This record gives sequence, C-alpha cells and structure tokens, in this order.
Amino acid sequence: MYVVQSDDISGAVIVPFKAGREKGSEKVVNTTDQQIGNDDRTINEFVKHLVSNILDVLIIAHFKEEAFSVYDIMEFAKSRFDVVLSSGTLYSTVYSMERQGLLQAFYGYRKRLFKATPKGLHRTNLIVQSKDVAAVVEKMTKI
Repeated sequence: MYVVQSDDISGAVIVPFKAGREKGSEKVVNTTDQQIGNDDRTINEFVKHLVSNILDVLIIAHFKEEAFSVYDIMEFAKSRFDVVLSSGTLYSTVYSMERQGLLQAFYGYRKRLFKATPKGLHRTNLIVQSKDVAAVVEKMTKI
C-alpha cells in the first residue's frame, strides 16, 4: 500500500506506507506493488501498438532494397523494439503493402520473399524525411 504525503495533490509524493507510521495529513492511495508492476506491461503494449500501426514504414525503411521474408520482419521487430508480432499481423501487412504496390513478392528458396518497389521506397523516404513527422515525434518526446 502507498500513501500520499500532502494535502495538495499537485505537490504530492507517493511513498510506501509502513506499519506504525502516523497518518497525520497523509491520504491512503489504493495502489499496490502489482499495479505498479503493470506499468512495464502498459508500455510494452503501447510500443507494440505503435510498431504495428507504422509497420509498413518500418519494414521499407529497414530493409530498403534488400529482399526479406515475413520471418525476417518478425526478427527485426523483436530485436529492435522487443515486440513479438503475430504471423497473421505480418502477413496481413505485407499482402496489403503488395496490393498497394509498395512491395513486390517473389519466391526464393523454400519461402516467399518481398522487396520494396520504387513506389514503396519513394513513399517511405517522403515520410521519414518529412519535417511534419519529425515535429510530431519531437512533440511526443516533450509531453
């Protein structure tokens, strides 16, 4: 259990409650160690959501003109963002990108491979180099 040490929430400090401590002006906050431990899970879920929503840009920006498989994307997401994306999410994304003309598919040795098209490279470069996108990212870091 945690307590707030202040009457004014704006200047409050949350500290662990110790048995025998006089409560005085402290207000008991209904927060447990387990709830605080969920913060990491919340952050991981947000990162996964963010990566999933800009996956098309991340794929082309990372692989550029190199051929890649869905497994390569899975490994990239895990190593770079510590996010595990389902194969369903990945196949859905690359097939959608293929229909939009952003990727070209072909068969390699025992697996289907993808490669960015000129249209996909151009679109990704516009997004990555956009001052508007950079401004949004900068604003997010200042929240």
